[in-house]
Amino acid sequence: IKGDYVIRRIAIHQATMNMIINTSGKDNWHIFIKEDSTQDNEVKIAINTISLSKIEYNYHNQQKNQATTILAKKISAKGDFDKSIFTANIKSNLFIDKFINDNIVYIQKQDLDLNTLLYINTEKEIYAIENGEFDFSFLSFHLNAAIENENNDYKINGQLTTEESSIENIFSILPENIKEKTAIFKPNGLLTCTIDFLGTIGTKVNIDLNANYHLKKGKIANIQTD
Repeated sequence: IKGDYVIRRIAIHQATMNMIINTSGKDNWHIFIKEDSTQDNEVKIAINTISLSKIEYNYHNQQKNQATTILAKKISAKGDFDKSIFTANIKSNLFIDKFINDNIVYIQKQDLDLNTLLYINTEKEIYAIENGEFDFSFLSFHLNAAIENENNDYKINGQLTTEESSIENIFSILPENIKEKTAIFKPNGLLTCTIDFLGTIGTKVNIDLNANYHLKKGKIANIQTD
């Protein structure tokens, strides 16, 4: 087959992605193929649409005892992906089977719908979530956040705002190590909160949080004293 080709759309159905970082810090996804300058055909990458369905994503960081398994039921992304600076419109329906950090299970068996604009600047390694809408079965929230690479660490800042959610449902899905500490409380009511965060993640984690909470039609009672 000879000629010039332009790739504008990628569609993947029923696939599995396994990303691993071993105990030495080496990953399995940095694979580069050198360009063959002797080829007559020209393939131009001008992708503006990516569609994924029934994709299983597995991530395992053996260094940090992190593991994630996510089933992407459906993901659609639109943007100028061939450019170094672009904004993508992303919509997805996910099932998070597990999210483990330092051998602690933080999320398991939860559906997540998200709709967000994702700003990407690969030249300066700046990434931003703009007007992100995230819907779990127990909690819905809006997120605006930016991440920027700085000396192999990432500066992060943003704001997360939740919609009214049952505080009982939120307490019921807390990690086991946190449940042990909150077992003395009996919560009820509707919770909303706004969390501002600023700091760095990477070789060191240092994040400052400023949170405002509001509890409606309820209270958090200490069962040991009440």
